[in-house]
Amino acid sequence: MPFDFHKLKTVSLAEGEVTLSIPERWEVWPQADREGNWGCYEEEIEGEDRDTGTLWIQVDHFSVPDDSELPDMKQMAEDMAARACLERDLIESSIVPVDQGCRWYRVFDTEENGEGLRFWFSHFFLNKGPETAIISFNFVLPLARIDEPEFVELQEIMLREISSAFLDPFRLDDEEIAEDIFGPLSIVNFANQVKMMLPDSMECTPQEGSGGHNEWYCRLNACDNYVAMLVMIDPLQVWVEDESDAGPRTQDVYQGIISNWVSKEIGQLAIINMPQGVIAYDVVEDPATESEDQERGDLKNYSCKYMHFSQGHGHSLTVLIMLPDALAAVQPFSSVLEYMDRAIRRAVFVSG
Repeated sequence: MPFDFHKLKTVSLAEGEVTLSIPERWEVWPQADREGNWGCYEEEIEGEDRDTGTLWIQVDHFSVPDDSELPDMKQMAEDMAARACLERDLIESSIVPVDQGCRWYRVFDTEENGEGLRFWFSHFFLNKGPETAIISFNFVLPLARIDEPEFVELQEIMLREISSAFLDPFRLDDEEIAEDIFGPLSIVNFANQVKMMLPDSMECTPQEGSGGHNEWYCRLNACDNYVAMLVMIDPLQVWVEDESDAGPRTQDVYQGIISNWVSKEIGQLAIINMPQGVIAYDVVEDPATESEDQERGDLKNYSCKYMHFSQGHGHSLTVLIMLPDALAAVQPFSSVLEYMDRAIRRAVFVSG
C-alpha cells in the first residue's frame, strides 16, 4: 500500500506560534510530560508497523531582564553549534539568517534501543527586543528506511515544509505594540474570503466596478495626513495533480503569476514560502507628477501578493500600501509597513 506522504494537512500548535504542513496520515500529540513539546506521527497500533517517521517540535520562550544586554541570535546559535560539534560527528551543520533571527540546521545519526536513527534538526533562534523564542524541529527516520523511494520523498517533503513553516512567537507583543501606536485592533472580514486584524482607525470601504475582483480602499488618518491601502482578493487558479492534495507547494508553480505581477522597474522583489502558498513583495517608486499629488510628495508603493491554496480552493490576496516618502519616518505611518507585513502573514483564508 502506498504511503501517500505527498497528501498533506496544515496544523497549528502552541496557540498559533507554529503553523506548518505534515502528512495527512500523521496526528499531532502534545507531550503531557514535556511542556512546550509536540510529536507528529502515526498512532501506534499493536501488531502493525506504523513507523512512518516522527517530527518533534519544541517551543521555548525567554525574557531578558530590563538591565541586561539584548541577546545576539547568531552568536547564540554559533555557541550551541560549537558545543554540538564537540559532542558528536555531524553529517551536516549550517547557520543561515531568517526572519527575526537565524536557523541552525544539523544532521546526525544515532542509536536508540538498538535502532539506528537519523535526526534532521532545525533550531530557529528568534528575537524581538527583550523577548527570545527558540523553536526546534527534529525530524526522525529509522536508518533502515531512509533509502526507500517513498521515504526519500518524505525527507524532501518535511525539509521543505519545515523551511516553509510560519513561526509567529511574538504575536501578542506585536499586537500590544500596535495598539499603543494605532489604538484598538479588530478583525476585518473581507467578503467572508479573507480575515485580517487591522486597526479600528483604518477605514475600509468596498469599491464598486473593480474589474471582476473584490477590492477595498482602506485609509489611516492622523495629524491631517493619511496613508492609503488597497486590498484586492481574486480567485486563484492553479493546476494540482490530485484534488486531495493540500495544493501546490513550491515557488515555481506560482512563478508565472509573480512574473506577470511584479514591477519591472526596480529589483526589490522578495519571495517567501508559507505553509499553504507563497508571499511575494515588491516596491515601486511613484513620483508625484500630477499637481494635486505634489503637495504630498513622492510615493513608494509597497505591494504584497499572498497566493494561498487549501482544500482545493485558491485565493490571491494583494495588499498595496501607498506611503508618501515624507511620512516614512513619522508615526503612526512609519509603523504601518512593519505591522501590515505580519497582519498579511496572519491572514485567515476562508475556504468554500
